[in-house]
Amino acid sequence: MKDHIKDSIPKLLLPLETYQKIMSYALATENEIGGFADVVWDKETRKLIAGDVYLPNQEVTYGTVEFSEEEFSRFMGTLIKKGHTQLPQLWWHSHGDMSTFFSGTDQDTIEWLENSSFIVALCVNRKQKMHASLTIFNPIRLQIEPLEIEVGSLKVEVTKTVKDEVNKKITEKKWGYGKNYNDWWGDEWRKDNGVYRLPNPAGKGQINMFPRSTKKKHKLIRRKGLYLAWDNKRDDYVYKDKHDNIWLDPDLRRKEFSDL
Repeated sequence: MKDHIKDSIPKLLLPLETYQKIMSYALATENEIGGFADVVWDKETRKLIAGDVYLPNQEVTYGTVEFSEEEFSRFMGTLIKKGHTQLPQLWWHSHGDMSTFFSGTDQDTIEWLENSSFIVALCVNRKQKMHASLTIFNPIRLQIEPLEIEVGSLKVEVTKTVKDEVNKKITEKKWGYGKNYNDWWGDEWRKDNGVYRLPNPAGKGQINMFPRSTKKKHKLIRRKGLYLAWDNKRDDYVYKDKHDNIWLDPDLRRKEFSDL
C-alpha cells in the first residue's frame, strides 16, 4: 500500500535547459532573486514538467525578493499579449547562500499566487540545492512538501506512447529456414550434436549455423564466448570463436552464402 501511494505522488521534472537557466539566475547575484516558469502535468509519467523560465522586474536584498502587484499584472499581461493561454504555475526563487526551505513569507507568497488549480514552488540556492512543494487549490486544498525533484539529462527516455507507436508501425522481419538448411542456403549441411555444420571453404575451422531458438542462440554465444565481427571475404557479419570457427546468424545475413 505504501509503495502504491508513493508511486502516485507527483514529481517535479526540471529539463536540463530549465534547470540551468534557473541556477544561472541564482548564481548571477548574491542577493535573493525570483521568477516564474511554465509547468505542465504529464499524466503518463505522473510528472510536473517545467518549461520556459521568466524573470520579472523585482526589488531584492540579501534576504528578500519582492515584485509588486502592479509589476506582476504587467508581467502576466505581457504573456497574454504574446498568446499564452496558460499562465506560469511554477514560482521559483533563490535563498542566496542560505539553506533551501519555505519561510513564512514564502508561504504567504504561495497563498497570494492562488489560482483555480495548483502552484509549484521551487526554492534554490547558490550551492545548487533545491526544495519544492506542490499546492493544489481545486477541487480540494492539499500541499505536498517536499516535492521530489528530477533534473533532466542527455539520457533519452522511451515513453509508453513511443513504445505503443513503434509497436503499431513496425514489423520485425522474420527470416525463414525452409524445410531444412539446404533449402535455405543451397549447400550440403551435416548435423552434428544438434548443430548444423559445413566445412569452411575460406580457411580453417568450420562454419556453424545457430539454432533456430533465440534463447538457445544467446546461451551458445555466452557459453562459447562468441563475438560479432565483420568478415571481409564474405562481406557479411559473422560470429567467431577463438578457434576461427564461424557461426552464421540468418538475422544478420546480407547476401546468399552460395555467392561465396
